[in-house]
Amino acid sequence: KIFLTQERDDARYFRHGMMYVEPQHGEVHWFQANFDETQYCISGMMRVRAQDRGGREVVLEIGPGEVLYLPAGFNYTMEPTGQESRLLFTSGPSPRPGIVEQKAYSKQLRSLRGQGMEK
Repeated sequence: KIFLTQERDDARYFRHGMMYVEPQHGEVHWFQANFDETQYCISGMMRVRAQDRGGREVVLEIGPGEVLYLPAGFNYTMEPTGQESRLLFTSGPSPRPGIVEQKAYSKQLRSLRGQGMEK
């Protein structure tokens, strides 16, 4: 589960969010073409496999209180760690508002603004 400030607050330069990660989640793959990202581990741990264009790989892990920097231009895979984890992230520069590839999902997120945030 991910909460993105860009979807909620129309961030112009950076996106900030919180990730709630289940212990045995499936692998998450992405190519980070045009933005850099930092991950701050609140609890649990995060394991990411990074691969460059030449196919070289490295596995990166962080635990509570540690920060991971993920620069643009790499293929990433977030792997399960067997631990429930909480992470804060920031990425930038931010693309235009909305998840471009997922227009229906982006529209759904915008429609939920303010719901359940009264506490």
